[in-house]
Amino acid sequence: MKKFFTIYLLFVFALKTNFALCQDPCKNVTLKELEKHLPSPLPPQSKIISQKNRDGLCESIIEIRGREIPIYSCKNYLIVGQMFKNKKNLSIETINNIIKKTFHSIRKQLDKVSIFEYSSPHTKSTHTIYFFIDPLCPFCHKALKKLKNLAKDTNSKIKIILYPVHLPKGRKEAEKVICSNMDFNTFLNTTFPLKEKIKSCKKAKKILDTSAALARKLKINAVPTFILEDGTKITGANIARVKKAMTHLLNYQKN
Repeated sequence: MKKFFTIYLLFVFALKTNFALCQDPCKNVTLKELEKHLPSPLPPQSKIISQKNRDGLCESIIEIRGREIPIYSCKNYLIVGQMFKNKKNLSIETINNIIKKTFHSIRKQLDKVSIFEYSSPHTKSTHTIYFFIDPLCPFCHKALKKLKNLAKDTNSKIKIILYPVHLPKGRKEAEKVICSNMDFNTFLNTTFPLKEKIKSCKKAKKILDTSAALARKLKINAVPTFILEDGTKITGANIARVKKAMTHLLNYQKN
């Protein structure tokens, strides 16, 4: 009888535990509920941009002043920080998926602000890579020198988007590029800053304002930055890393 009673208690405990895990931990989780556990209120305009059940905890990605902050909460507590499992950063994985969804929703707009487009004459370009640069960024020009090989090796056309981060000088140089109708080869072989005085134009203002807004939506804070056609974001002038990511993407698409 005692043995049966012990087994019964274990069964009830397991049943209650599984029932709790099956409940939606994100139900009724709002900013106000999260703030109850925090020592001070969240900044104005903070918002939840993603929420889901993560191993029994509610994973909330909060956008705070342009940054994505992961918060994991239960009824009586919350944890601020990144979650790891089996050597994978689950928090960054969620944030990257958010960026990928954003990319697909604004891709047509990115095409419109692309100032240059390069395709290798030696291969058929069946894929696309978006490349965000600042004319005054030395690392961007380092990557530019390897752009033709990147296009050839990945069968991709490279769409270049001007996104000045060195303000205000970078913005002025970008305006000169657009207003002078500079072609790709000239841009590739030009040393910046330009000595010529070129008047600003409405076209440049429209393109640069739009590209800056789109870059912010994609959480691009530095250049050079590459965005692959599936929305994968790679920051830095590491062309080998871009090639590897494209190879992995193409192999995945084949399978």
